Amino acid sequence: MDKHYSYRLPTEAEWEYTARAHTATAYWFGDSSEKLQDFTWSGRNSSGQTQAVGLKPANAFGLYDAHGNVWQWTNDWYGPYPIEGQEDPTGVSNGVTKVLRGGSIFSSSADLRAAARTRLPPQAWGQDIGFRLVRTSKGSN
Repeated sequence: MDKHYSYRLPTEAEWEYTARAHTATAYWFGDSSEKLQDFTWSGRNSSGQTQAVGLKPANAFGLYDAHGNVWQWTNDWYGPYPIEGQEDPTGVSNGVTKVLRGGSIFSSSADLRAAARTRLPPQAWGQDIGFRLVRTSKGSN
């Protein structure tokens, strides 16, 4: 790792922003679940096996597997969304379970949507759980 950068899990809001890649649709490639096999690894086409990253197209931000393949940890504790709108929220301050986003090789189309979320205790693990790191300059934390 480079001493000029720090690495962390994304907040739930950061995860959704990058997964959507400037879209407002169910998936970064549109609203049709009929296209899922072209863009994601899920319960429909994975045979229950995780796949190498880069075999499906990247979203507009260059991210592969934004939907499907493995559920991705976020840094946020699970809690209800606030009633009022927020800019760049970080979730509740503590809890028992952390938020995972993106769906996995076992997921249905509903769990692959950009808005879908699940939760697990932080010590949980499984073949369909992974993470994506955020890299920031040490001067901009």
